[in-house]
Amino acid sequence: MAVRILGTGTGIGRTCVGVAVLRAFAGRGIAAVGLKSIETGLPNDDRRDRATPDCEALSRPGVSEDTFHVKRPRYSLADPVSVPLSAARSGERIDLGEVRRWVIFTEFARAVG
Repeated sequence: MAVRILGTGTGIGRTCVGVAVLRAFAGRGIAAVGLKSIETGLPNDDRRDRATPDCEALSRPGVSEDTFHVKRPRYSLADPVSVPLSAARSGERIDLGEVRRWVIFTEFARAVG
Protein backbone atom coordinates (compact mmCIF):
# COMPACT_ATOMS: atom_id res chain seq x y z
CA MET A 1 0.00 0.00 0.00
CA ALA A 2 1.22 3.52 -0.75
CA VAL A 3 -0.11 6.66 0.89
CA ARG A 4 0.69 9.99 -0.69
CA ILE A 5 0.14 13.27 1.10
CA LEU A 6 -0.26 16.23 -1.22
CA GLY A 7 -0.80 19.92 -0.60
CA THR A 8 -1.03 23.19 -2.45
CA GLY A 9 1.62 25.23 -0.68
CA THR A 10 4.74 25.32 1.44
CA GLY A 11 4.50 25.14 5.21
CA ILE A 12 0.94 23.83 5.24
CA GLY A 13 1.68 20.71 7.24
CA ARG A 14 2.29 17.82 4.85
CA THR A 15 5.21 16.57 6.94
CA CYS A 16 3.21 16.90 10.18
CA VAL A 17 0.39 14.87 8.62
CA GLY A 18 2.93 12.35 7.32
CA VAL A 19 4.42 11.95 10.80
CA ALA A 20 0.91 11.46 12.25
CA VAL A 21 0.06 8.82 9.64
CA LEU A 22 3.34 6.97 10.26
CA ARG A 23 2.74 7.04 14.02
CA ALA A 24 -0.80 5.71 13.52
CA PHE A 25 0.51 2.84 11.40
CA ALA A 26 3.29 2.11 13.91
CA GLY A 27 0.75 2.10 16.74
CA ARG A 28 -1.19 -0.59 14.92
CA GLY A 29 1.91 -2.66 14.21
CA ILE A 30 1.95 -1.79 10.50
CA ALA A 31 5.42 -1.33 9.04
CA ALA A 32 5.61 2.01 7.28
CA VAL A 33 8.35 4.35 6.11
CA GLY A 34 8.38 8.04 5.25
CA LEU A 35 9.85 9.18 1.97
CA LYS A 36 10.14 12.77 0.74
CA SER A 37 11.41 13.09 -2.82
CA ILE A 38 11.46 16.90 -3.14
CA GLU A 39 11.98 19.44 -0.36
CA THR A 40 12.08 23.23 -0.54
CA GLY A 41 13.22 25.87 1.92
CA LEU A 42 16.68 24.46 2.55
CA PRO A 43 19.67 26.79 2.89
CA ASN A 44 22.74 25.71 0.94
CA ASP A 45 24.41 24.21 4.02
CA ASP A 46 21.35 21.93 4.54
CA ARG A 47 21.40 20.63 0.97
CA ARG A 48 24.45 18.45 1.34
CA ASP A 49 24.78 14.71 1.86
CA ARG A 50 22.65 14.41 4.97
CA ALA A 51 19.03 14.02 5.88
CA THR A 52 16.97 17.20 5.71
CA PRO A 53 14.79 18.56 8.55
CA ASP A 54 11.60 17.00 7.14
CA CYS A 55 13.29 13.67 6.52
CA GLU A 56 14.65 13.72 10.06
CA ALA A 57 11.09 14.29 11.36
CA LEU A 58 9.84 11.33 9.34
CA SER A 59 12.54 9.05 10.77
CA ARG A 60 12.17 9.81 14.50
CA PRO A 61 11.70 6.86 16.85
CA GLY A 62 8.05 5.99 17.15
CA VAL A 63 7.40 7.35 13.68
CA SER A 64 9.40 5.06 11.44
CA GLU A 65 11.44 2.20 12.88
CA ASP A 66 12.86 1.38 9.46
CA THR A 67 14.84 4.46 8.45
CA PHE A 68 16.36 2.91 5.33
CA HIS A 69 14.50 5.13 2.96
CA VAL A 70 14.47 8.26 5.03
CA LYS A 71 17.36 9.91 3.36
CA ARG A 72 18.23 13.01 1.43
CA PRO A 73 15.45 13.97 -1.01
CA ARG A 74 16.11 13.52 -4.72
CA TYR A 75 15.72 17.30 -5.11
CA SER A 76 16.57 19.83 -2.37
CA LEU A 77 15.75 23.44 -3.23
CA ALA A 78 16.58 26.67 -1.39
CA ASP A 79 13.52 28.92 -1.67
CA PRO A 80 10.66 28.07 0.74
CA VAL A 81 8.01 28.30 -1.96
CA SER A 82 6.27 25.84 -4.27
CA VAL A 83 8.47 23.26 -5.96
CA PRO A 84 7.98 24.69 -9.48
CA LEU A 85 8.79 28.25 -8.33
CA SER A 86 11.77 27.21 -6.20
CA ALA A 87 13.13 25.10 -9.06
CA ALA A 88 12.71 27.96 -11.55
CA ARG A 89 14.46 30.42 -9.23
CA SER A 90 17.40 28.07 -8.75
CA GLY A 91 17.61 27.06 -12.41
CA GLU A 92 16.87 23.44 -11.49
CA ARG A 93 14.74 21.28 -13.78
CA ILE A 94 12.58 18.77 -11.93
CA ASP A 95 12.38 15.53 -13.88
CA LEU A 96 9.29 13.68 -12.63
CA GLY A 97 10.46 10.52 -14.38
CA GLU A 98 13.64 10.72 -12.31
CA VAL A 99 11.60 11.22 -9.14
CA ARG A 100 9.53 8.16 -10.01
CA ARG A 101 12.68 6.09 -10.68
CA TRP A 102 14.17 7.29 -7.37
CA VAL A 103 11.05 6.18 -5.46
CA ILE A 104 10.94 2.80 -7.22
CA PHE A 105 14.66 2.22 -6.64
CA THR A 106 14.34 3.18 -2.97
CA GLU A 107 11.36 0.84 -2.50
CA PHE A 108 13.17 -1.99 -4.32
CA ALA A 109 16.37 -1.50 -2.31
CA ARG A 110 14.39 -1.65 0.93
CA ALA A 111 12.55 -4.79 -0.19
CA VAL A 112 15.72 -6.70 -1.01
CA GLY A 113 17.40 -5.27 2.08
